[in-house]
Amino acid sequence: GAGQVVILSWWLTTPFAATIARVALKGNFPCGRISKYGDGQAPWLPGKEFDGWNMLCESFSKSSTLTDLDLSDCYLGPQALTPLAKAISSMATSMATLNSIALDGCAITGTTFGTGYEENQGGRYEKIEKLDADLSGFNSFCLALKSSQIITLRLQKCYLGPEALAMLADAIKFMATLTELGVRLNEALDEAALAELRAAAPETCKILTD
Repeated sequence: GAGQVVILSWWLTTPFAATIARVALKGNFPCGRISKYGDGQAPWLPGKEFDGWNMLCESFSKSSTLTDLDLSDCYLGPQALTPLAKAISSMATSMATLNSIALDGCAITGTTFGTGYEENQGGRYEKIEKLDADLSGFNSFCLALKSSQIITLRLQKCYLGPEALAMLADAIKFMATLTELGVRLNEALDEAALAELRAAAPETCKILTD
């Protein structure tokens, strides 16, 4: 949870973490999570407890050994991408070697969902109301990717809409080291959007789709 993230942030700056290459937070909630109906139960919305998350992203930026970052299914929303983007940019200009990021399952472009029974994100009758409702954080993320050394980028089921996919295509034009891009289960990924991604990606890059 968000409280434990503060401790992790501190630990990552100590000599004990000097050789850490992989941080896997999959299924955890570094920004917390919000009960949509305020009853402490699902459905859940992305959390907004950013103090610990900001500290964690800052610790990422100071690492010279971190290569792999797995933030899948962490209920990260658009606002969480801004400090992450800052960390990626900082690492790109230092001796850091971050080359893999996974954000699978995170609604990072602010996609909104229905309010009916089980129409929430991941619900039995999941209903998307609006894709790309908040692209502010994703824009920062894509800008940071352009100067990164990322080899593997996983954005499976991130509810990327047409605007987000276009921004992603623009970013990967500059990602010469990219060898694998995972974009499965993004409903807006039609043939035209996929063609745009393929045209933008390096020749050796494998794009994983449905």
